[in-house]
Amino acid sequence: MIEIRLKTILGIVNLVGGLKEQKVYIEQDARVFDLLEILVLKYGHEFKQKIFDDSMEINRGIAMFINGRNIYALDGLKTKLCLGDEFLIFPPVGGG
Repeated sequence: MIEIRLKTILGIVNLVGGLKEQKVYIEQDARVFDLLEILVLKYGHEFKQKIFDDSMEINRGIAMFINGRNIYALDGLKTKLCLGDEFLIFPPVGGG
């Protein structure tokens, strides 16, 4: 098992027990999708609906970063996570 730091902001914080930052333990060769599955099991249907669409792709507007890099600049949901990584889930933000 390896430890990563999960960070959430804005509306996502409420979906993960009000925690802006927490440690999550995952398998050595886990990928982003594996982490999200763990979080769905832990936080339930409301979290799943916010993050995924019906085809289990990331909902439009949700951004995810590993150590400051957008996962889609890496290998998307297949991006491998490593010990000590910081994983940020960023919800859609609108402006006027």
